[in-house]
Amino acid sequence: MSSATLQLTLSHIRRHPVKAVVFTMAFSLVSLFPFLLLSLGQTLEEEILERGRLTPALICHSASGSVESVLNTLYFEGESPLPIRREQLFSLEEEGLALDSLAILTGMEVQVGDRTLPLVGVEPKYAVFRDLPVRGSWCHGVGEFVCSEALAQELGLKLGDTLITRPLALRDLRKSAPIKGRLVGTFSATMSPDDRVFFTSLETQWVARGLGHGHGHDEAHQAIGEAEANLHRLTEAGTRDFTKGAEHGVHFHEPLHSLPLSAIILLPKTPRDDLIARAALEKIEGLQWVRPLDVSTRLLEHFFRIRNTLTLHALFSTGAALLLVFLILRLTLDLRRSELDLFDQLSYPRRTFYLSLVLEGLLYLTVAFALALAIALPLAHRWGASLLG
Repeated sequence: MSSATLQLTLSHIRRHPVKAVVFTMAFSLVSLFPFLLLSLGQTLEEEILERGRLTPALICHSASGSVESVLNTLYFEGESPLPIRREQLFSLEEEGLALDSLAILTGMEVQVGDRTLPLVGVEPKYAVFRDLPVRGSWCHGVGEFVCSEALAQELGLKLGDTLITRPLALRDLRKSAPIKGRLVGTFSATMSPDDRVFFTSLETQWVARGLGHGHGHDEAHQAIGEAEANLHRLTEAGTRDFTKGAEHGVHFHEPLHSLPLSAIILLPKTPRDDLIARAALEKIEGLQWVRPLDVSTRLLEHFFRIRNTLTLHALFSTGAALLLVFLILRLTLDLRRSELDLFDQLSYPRRTFYLSLVLEGLLYLTVAFALALAIALPLAHRWGASLLG
């Protein structure tokens, strides 16, 4: 392609800037949807599989559905499953297995201004398990909360600020009154679902559910009077204040191994222990086990079926748009017939004119595709992160 062809093409584009902008934006919008689908699919695949790979363990949960349990345990999404209890796993201890366990309890929320965010009760070793670099301290006692630095900055929180849990049941606040506590630590963003929730101790969750109480907080607990229509006044009346910790300890109404949990993550240390643990879990009534990566892969398979259908539709739309581009260029050729006649009069090769038309179309498509990618990639990353966290 000669410099004359390029000069002719650029000269035509400069003389018709509106047409160039309209063509480029139209092509960009047409190609944006397929690019967005592909980018979003790749982002979700990476995020979902990465979370599954980072949990090389067995998740023990109630017999209520593996997918729901993994979504709740790994991504903190959906309804909290039916509770299980640590005492159900006592039979594993009798096997003499070398394994660690990590209990999780979901189903509560923290109220920050007009926003509510999930509150996840975990054991202290969760920070080590997920390799969370904590600034301040982790949540060990009742009324202690931790979140990501990104979430704290988004909500305008700093270490030492007060947080209040939402009551589980408005009609029975005497049993499950809100907990007032402090933000005691933050951790660097991990680009995972951990960044979008608050963490607290299991004890905080149990006390908030009315399964225990802190000595010295009885007066606050008894302050709940008649039910009022105003939620704020009602919550403030029955809030149990743990901002200074449980000065005289916490008393639970049942043994700790009998208190409810959403799931228990088991971490066998050897393949033999993993095999024996799975066989033993099959015999425990009311419990199921699942491997997170297996469920993550199943979720992706369902997503890819939907995505492939949408992608096929998008490709047909793109093909139709490209045919329309060809039609527009063909009409442009008719409109520029006088220029072609001028080429003939000057004994200039027609090949240069046709090459100029092709080059013009390629320039429009190249800029349009680049613009569509520039929009699709950040959007896919943001939407993928919001879908998972």
